[in-house]
Amino acid sequence: MAGTKMQQFKILCANGLMRLFGPERFHYYYSRYKMLREGQQFARSQQQPEPPVQTSVSAPATALEKFHINFGQRRDLLPFLRRHVSRFPVYDSAPFVSIIILNRNGVNYLKQLFPTLQANTAYPHFEIILVDNASSDTSCSFAENYGFQDLTVVRLEKNYSFSAANNIGAGRAKGDYLVFLNNDTEVCYGWLTEAIRCFAEFPKAACVGATLVYAEINSFDKGGDWVLPGLSVQHAGCAFRFEGDFLRPFNVGKYLHPLHLDLASRPVPAVSAACQLWKKEVFRSINGFDEEYFYGYEDVDICLKARQAGYEIIHCPSSFVIHHEFGTQKKIESFEKQQNRRKNMAHFAGLWYENLRREFWREKLFASPFLAEKPLTIAITVTEFNPLTTCGDYFSAVGLGNALEELGFQVVYLPRRPLDEWRAVPDDIDVLLVLMDDFPLDTTKLRKGIITIAWVRNWVDRWCQRPWLSNYDMVLASSATCLDTLGPSLRDRQYQGILRIAADTGLFHERPQNAEFESDISFVGNIFHVPRDIVAHLPLSDSWRFRYWGRLESPGHPFTPYHEGRVSYYDVPEIYNSAKIVMEDCTPMCKPWGCINSRTFEAMACGACVVSNDVPELRDLFPDEILIYRNRQELEEILAYYLAHDEERKAVGQRARQAIEKGHTYRKRAEEFRRHLADFLGLGEDGISAATQHRMRSPQ
Repeated sequence: MAGTKMQQFKILCANGLMRLFGPERFHYYYSRYKMLREGQQFARSQQQPEPPVQTSVSAPATALEKFHINFGQRRDLLPFLRRHVSRFPVYDSAPFVSIIILNRNGVNYLKQLFPTLQANTAYPHFEIILVDNASSDTSCSFAENYGFQDLTVVRLEKNYSFSAANNIGAGRAKGDYLVFLNNDTEVCYGWLTEAIRCFAEFPKAACVGATLVYAEINSFDKGGDWVLPGLSVQHAGCAFRFEGDFLRPFNVGKYLHPLHLDLASRPVPAVSAACQLWKKEVFRSINGFDEEYFYGYEDVDICLKARQAGYEIIHCPSSFVIHHEFGTQKKIESFEKQQNRRKNMAHFAGLWYENLRREFWREKLFASPFLAEKPLTIAITVTEFNPLTTCGDYFSAVGLGNALEELGFQVVYLPRRPLDEWRAVPDDIDVLLVLMDDFPLDTTKLRKGIITIAWVRNWVDRWCQRPWLSNYDMVLASSATCLDTLGPSLRDRQYQGILRIAADTGLFHERPQNAEFESDISFVGNIFHVPRDIVAHLPLSDSWRFRYWGRLESPGHPFTPYHEGRVSYYDVPEIYNSAKIVMEDCTPMCKPWGCINSRTFEAMACGACVVSNDVPELRDLFPDEILIYRNRQELEEILAYYLAHDEERKAVGQRARQAIEKGHTYRKRAEEFRRHLADFLGLGEDGISAATQHRMRSPQ
């Protein structure tokens, strides 16, 4: 299958998947597919490339083709729009509206727009002001002779900016309300009626924006990539996306079916000037459009000025306008566009960046998102995303991730195995939290502005050897000793903080004993070919019943007679609640740096009497809640005493449980994580200070 047929097949598949998953999830999955496909591990896709795709079709698309690349046809869509429109009462006191249309050599666009204005503006009192930017075509004569009762053509002697030309038009307006309408649009039935109605619904409204809808797609001239559906939503208000040193406004609701929108009007940060309806008194009070802009960001800027003055910006879902997009800018050369864009961005950032940045992240971290479309979205890397895994990073990630979701954040997981998915970081991720030292930060494609965080919980020596460790925005360590060890490998002023492991108290808590798992002494852990303190020091005596669960990969190991096999992570709380004493053994990849095992916190959360090898900081962290030995003799004495004294043993367990509930749950860690982010983003002076101490390394 080649050429046009292949393209038709791809379009059909894309539209089917889009309807199945929804546009946002479809584009998320497709972006991940493309990134994975480009990886070296997908050699097959490189050895067998797809046949070349025909990039244009000279003949008009057939009805079947149009169905594949559009959500429908206009004759199918427009009648349904009418059922959502309220009839505006025709009475003399209806506010007078001035519709201002900016034009430059756009007679062909006006020939599309004017018939729809005439047929679909079901509103009693309005005028049309065509502001013409020195057109050389027949735009002015076409407008003057079209037949509108109240139309004024304002002829300008040169090509003014969008802002300047529309301000001139607003100065000529007689209406109490001003509509700024692009010439490359077609209005749908009741568009103005619905927009005006919003001012009664929202008394603080300064501006109302319409729902912009893409025009139909009538050819396959899309370069062989997926074709996005025509007659889908282009704009349902604006939100912001953080991109490093710039907060970029973008259109909300793109590619949704226009009839699937929630039809409740709502406040938004900004709306597109392709169709904006303003109260004239507010427009004038904030000095109209900023004339420093030239075709870019002036619409968002004026909305922000209105919000700063205490007004609201409203999106009206039932006011529909079809937008052909960039009608005026098509007359501008590409190089000039790039220059204008850079100047516009610089001017916008100079006015708004710092205030927007603080408000944007404050909302993301501590309130419902408004400037942003979504809550804070965090991706956490894991070795495997499988509840049956033996990789401990999965359980730490999910424990913290579940607690972060309780705070209102969105969390996704990026597993390394089996498909190397951790390289495919979605573009809508705000924060990337990395738990493994070998994550290839230096070669992974990341969106500009994403916050990268290394959470160092073990293998500290390996982390120190990674040259990209200093490239993380933030480094969080599970102990102070760990953080001190990392220090020389970090760059000046790199954010550093402590985020300890914790317990998931939703799973690990007190419960009745289970006879299946009863023991005097229990140990849960994996024993590989590395020295372990518990193996060297635990006295294996017939005086008590010792039981061991986990992977045991050493033939003839002394624990073999006591080995009960592997156990599900979700049965571990039963073991902890059914043992008189729980042995914990901090492993060699954690112990030297005071990185306490997650199982220590989990056993304590169950109210177990925990005995552990000596780990830096453990005595300081839990002076009365855990029993610590340094040699075989001390361990034997501790076991003999506490197995013989039930009440004292139970008291240790209760103190341990209370200590975990007070300060070492993943809910507490999620709050600490959020406060670390707040400090990193400079929000601390607003009353948001870190719950755990952090340091910024000063230049030497």
